Amino acid sequence: MKFDLGHGPIVRHQASEAGAVIGGLLLLAVANAAASDQVFSPPIGGTLVDGGTFGEFDGIADAAYWTFNGSSNEGAITVSRDTIPGLESRLVFEFDLRSLASTNPRSALLHFQLRGAPRFPADPTLIDVVAYPADLHASLSDFSAGPSTTIEEVSVAAFQPSTLYEVDVSEAVAASLAAGRNALGIRLQVSKSTSPGQTFMDALETDPTTKPSLVVDAQAAGDFNGDGHINLADFAHLPECLSGPRVPALQSCLIFDFDGDLDVDLSDVQAFELRMTN
Repeated sequence: MKFDLGHGPIVRHQASEAGAVIGGLLLLAVANAAASDQVFSPPIGGTLVDGGTFGEFDGIADAAYWTFNGSSNEGAITVSRDTIPGLESRLVFEFDLRSLASTNPRSALLHFQLRGAPRFPADPTLIDVVAYPADLHASLSDFSAGPSTTIEEVSVAAFQPSTLYEVDVSEAVAASLAAGRNALGIRLQVSKSTSPGQTFMDALETDPTTKPSLVVDAQAAGDFNGDGHINLADFAHLPECLSGPRVPALQSCLIFDFDGDLDVDLSDVQAFELRMTN
């Protein structure tokens, strides 16, 4: 089910509940952020194009648009592998995480809006949300930069109005921080299972809310009182939060869910002990 609130429906995509629906618009999502949330906008973003009239269709970008001003190519995610010449365009965004308040954030959610292509008949276009190592420099190499990880696949129907998607990128952020990279690269590209395919992001330089945003809960797992330390003061609340394996924990207790399985059990207690400071 989708709810159209005047700005298009809102769809939540996570590995465990793809297609579930959440309420609110992007602005509301930011306004309702928790006190520990940090919201990041991408300083680098653009549309990279391979093939077509720009060059050989060979998996290497031939042209780039590093602004979003409503031109025909900017914001397009498309592929046509069966035409001559072939053509593919991808969107790339890089987030600077150097101001992140925690090296062990609790969660990270990517928000972005996509619109379906005005063509009929057409099957839905499947879009891969891909994480790659970001260097915070605009480069044609971002078209295929790696090693990359496909986090999620989202579906965009033909004629679909602008729709807000939410994708859990917590593991990608954690991996980047663990590797010493204080940045995250996100690439939106048509899935290899789709051809031809096309969708659009109606992003504008004059309106930052039209671009993707990254909402990071900077409160570290285990830091129940949010003071930046994992210690005995937090441990005092752990016993009352123990739910046991495969028993959903209370929302207020998920700060102790170190392994992300939505319960608080002995494995989480062990993880807490490893991270506990004086």
